[in-house]
Amino acid sequence: MGKLSPKKFFHQNRIFLIYFLSYLTVIIIPILFIGIFSYYVFMDTVEDEISRANTNSLKQISRSINDVLNEVNTISVQIGLDGELYAYSRDTSNHFLLNDIRDKIKTITSSNQDIHSIQIYFKDNNKILSSAGLTHTYIEGLGDSWVTEMKASNPNHFWMSTREILNSDGQAERVVTLVRRLPVAFSDKHGIIAINLNEDKLARIMQEMENNNRVNVYIASATGEKISSFIQQELTGIDDHLDAIEQLGDEGSFIDRERDPATLVSYVKGLNNDWMLVSETHLNYLMERLSYIKNITNLICGVLIFVGIIISYFLSRSMYNPIKRLLEKSKRYQKELAIQMPHEGNDFSFLSGVMDKAVIKNKYLEGEIKAYAPALKERFMFNLLHNKFVSVEEIQKQMNSLQLNLSKENYIAIVVELDDYFSLKEKYPMEEISIYKFAMNNIAEEIVKKCYPCMCTDINERQNVILVNIKTEADDWQENIEDLVKQSQKTIHDIFGISLSISIGGLYKDISQVFLSYHEALNGIKRKVVSGNNAVIFYDHHQDNEIINYIYPSQLERNFVNYIKVGNEEKIIQFAHDIKNEMKNRKNLTHENIYRLYSRLLDAAVQALTEHNGSVSDLFGDNYILYQELAKRETVDHIHEWIADVLVRISVFISEERSDKNQSKIDIVLAYMKNHYTQDLSVEEIAESVNLNPAYLSRIFKQSVGKTMVEYLTEIRLQKSVELLSESTLTVKEIAESVGYNNVNSYIRFFKKYEGMTPGEYRKNRLSS
Repeated sequence: MGKLSPKKFFHQNRIFLIYFLSYLTVIIIPILFIGIFSYYVFMDTVEDEISRANTNSLKQISRSINDVLNEVNTISVQIGLDGELYAYSRDTSNHFLLNDIRDKIKTITSSNQDIHSIQIYFKDNNKILSSAGLTHTYIEGLGDSWVTEMKASNPNHFWMSTREILNSDGQAERVVTLVRRLPVAFSDKHGIIAINLNEDKLARIMQEMENNNRVNVYIASATGEKISSFIQQELTGIDDHLDAIEQLGDEGSFIDRERDPATLVSYVKGLNNDWMLVSETHLNYLMERLSYIKNITNLICGVLIFVGIIISYFLSRSMYNPIKRLLEKSKRYQKELAIQMPHEGNDFSFLSGVMDKAVIKNKYLEGEIKAYAPALKERFMFNLLHNKFVSVEEIQKQMNSLQLNLSKENYIAIVVELDDYFSLKEKYPMEEISIYKFAMNNIAEEIVKKCYPCMCTDINERQNVILVNIKTEADDWQENIEDLVKQSQKTIHDIFGISLSISIGGLYKDISQVFLSYHEALNGIKRKVVSGNNAVIFYDHHQDNEIINYIYPSQLERNFVNYIKVGNEEKIIQFAHDIKNEMKNRKNLTHENIYRLYSRLLDAAVQALTEHNGSVSDLFGDNYILYQELAKRETVDHIHEWIADVLVRISVFISEERSDKNQSKIDIVLAYMKNHYTQDLSVEEIAESVNLNPAYLSRIFKQSVGKTMVEYLTEIRLQKSVELLSESTLTVKEIAESVGYNNVNSYIRFFKKYEGMTPGEYRKNRLSS
């Protein structure tokens, strides 16, 4: 055998290769996605854990530093409360007090190793006393910046950023300083105290509490100045990070991936003096330590891809072999049936073409055989259900010719109706609904045939009828039929998602009387308006004999119209709910009674809408016909849902229309008050100007303007009074008369009540200013 060329090999194994590549793609892509996704999820989880650990560490450091800061603050308050200090600040010539104060601060400094020194500035003699025993005169610009900053600021105390001061040996040391005005207990401040805390104390706290040797920790002020730090790695960019942290919350973390290497930044802003703690962690070591996970992930993905190739091969082979055999058979059938096929196209096209033409030929032959049988069967059932036969013998003859395995006795008719038919028509084309009906017909017939012989046919585009031959009159047929039709409902709903209502007529002994059962079932199906969708209704002869004496609730209708006009949505919905319950509780109401009642409610609502200059087309659209929409609702529940929405929308329209009219009245009232404020106006007079009840006008005015009419009129008069007092030479009496007050004393009391002074005092103040 000659060696196949690649092109010929691909042509002969094209289907296999398509399957193989498809399976391979379906298997490999999820593996790669899961591998990459898992790796990055793991990395994110590790970074989150490190972030939480860093934040918790910063919180612990924050608590320790706060303890130190609070201790220093407490010492400053204790010194500030000292009586001798207060006495000396009042009499700086007392050298005995000066020596006592020097001894005290020296003792405090020597007993607390974290405090570098304490300095006190006395305002009266412009001297600075130090715990080192030295006293010197404060000269602005020659050092002692803490005094300068306190004098230039408003707060009673603040913390200064890190600075350098000289110790007794002349060496510079870094300190952070708490500065506080003295004395503490008095508002009159005569001095300033500065407690200089060794900066290395803060650094030691950070060093002792930070266990990760790859983390740098900083203390920074609220303005971004570095106070202290514990540096373990050389990193850059802390200043940029501090700028970013200023815009963030009280605590948190973020990763700066723009820098190389990437840096995890954590921060806590919980220090008592508005300082914050910031840590920076180099993430390169994390990538190095977790590189083995990346390698393991790649290895697992490689193994899974290899296994996927093997699985794809065997799956493709298992799918391809049956198709290959089917292709061979199709070629044989093509020759045997002399089917003409084009030479172009792939194997699937060839297979599909052969099968399609074979099915067409088979259907043609079946159609020729059965073409007339269904039409004759439907004609027979039509004549039977509409009482067209003259005798039982004629019926029997027709049954024999159609080879129907039915007896002449004990028949019932079952009407099956599609629920929500109008919704289905809007959702699906008629061809698809016809398919559903056809399937519904076949399924129901097959289920009933399990127990009883039957025939099924269409009544109209939404109803079918099943003619059931009950075995014996004594058979407990009602329970069996109910179980069968419920099974049919469930099966059709599970397959197509379609709900059915079913009505069952009475049992008649003679087949010639089955038309009576059929009409009973047709009448029964109308009762689903109360029973609801997916109902099974047995025809009840006693209901037809009950006298229907239902009086239309005219008084309720008047109340309902009032609810619509005043816009009471809650009452409208409750009214619709009560009507629905009334319809459901009255089992003897006919289909026509119920629709007639809801039509009258619509009439009343539309009339109210028309009285308020509205129309159905304005509210619902030009092609919206309320009564057609009502007819589309098949049950009381569906009618209730729809009509409640319609009534509420009409009510909202009327309310908005009334609101617009009220606003126009308010505009007229506002203009009237501005034009007549010089007169002695009353609410009754204003209401008469717009032909409204005074109480009603007061209510809608307050709702619209937010103030009473008296309050609004008072504002106008007060504003005009202030303007005349400031810009005119009119006397107070003349001004009182010009703003509607005939009694000048009443006017003065009114002005003083709102301005806190008499008109004369107000004018005098204005002139002097």
